[in-house]
Amino acid sequence: MCRTSVEQLNKLGYYWPVALDGQIYPHHEPLAAWLKKGDFEKVKNEIRLHIEQAQSLNMHSMIFSSEAFCILSEEHVAQLLSCFKGHPVTVQLFLRNIYDYARSDLFQFLKHSHAPRPFSLIIDRIKTGADYQALLDQWGGSTSKDQISIISYDENRSDINTAYLRDIGINRQADIDLFRMVKANVSLDSSTHLLLSGIGFYGANFSAKKTTGPFVGTVAKHKVPHIFIDKLIDLCLENVNRHYTHPDLVRLQQLLTKPPEQLTAEDLSGEDINKYLRRLALFLFCLSWKSTFRLWVKKLAAKLSLN
Repeated sequence: MCRTSVEQLNKLGYYWPVALDGQIYPHHEPLAAWLKKGDFEKVKNEIRLHIEQAQSLNMHSMIFSSEAFCILSEEHVAQLLSCFKGHPVTVQLFLRNIYDYARSDLFQFLKHSHAPRPFSLIIDRIKTGADYQALLDQWGGSTSKDQISIISYDENRSDINTAYLRDIGINRQADIDLFRMVKANVSLDSSTHLLLSGIGFYGANFSAKKTTGPFVGTVAKHKVPHIFIDKLIDLCLENVNRHYTHPDLVRLQQLLTKPPEQLTAEDLSGEDINKYLRRLALFLFCLSWKSTFRLWVKKLAAKLSLN
């Protein structure tokens, strides 16, 4: 969550914790990480401090958000929710087409590939996150049906922010318009992520050894990374449960499970391939000259990604 959005939420009475254990985070993934490590007391104390802070500021609601909550075990979900005992809780689940979800998650691994992860971990993470029925079962075990709110990304693709704001109770158009001034994230293709990861744009030190992890190296070997990513998505989603029983999932089943149109090498125009090769050449150039042209390359890469 960007600072501007947090400030707007605070003005409307919604408290968004910006720091956990004294460190600033855009989301609240550390809570999930601590639960997985068995440090429940740390999670409980951290949430208690933020509840007290929200109350001292006369906030009427508090928001914790992280994609990592989607891959918690049922035991960890129960522990997390127990930290809010005595307070009404609503669980918001944003669900998107499983193929789009897998692609997005793969791009996150590509962005942060300087932290080496085996392919098996990447595949298991995506399989777990894409099993929406298991996700509902895990959270449903510690909540009642009316405590879970499901928002379809695909149904609200044109204005997902408004759908989110209305779901948490922000309905006045003037208040919603305040959030429209926040710049939305730009979706990039795999070759652009490959380039930006290679030059250290996503935060790694500018060093070939530290920025070109095994995942980037594997993707870079393929002349057309679009096709490789599609094949990897199919592998990640193999045997993922698509037979839903939850009423909201049944209603959204076609949107959630419809596969995309597959591209082949013949489908891709020469212009697309040439664009990727130009980016790859720029990527190699950066590794050769390192920090001398780093700022210039960042600006050029951003311009290429928008063309």
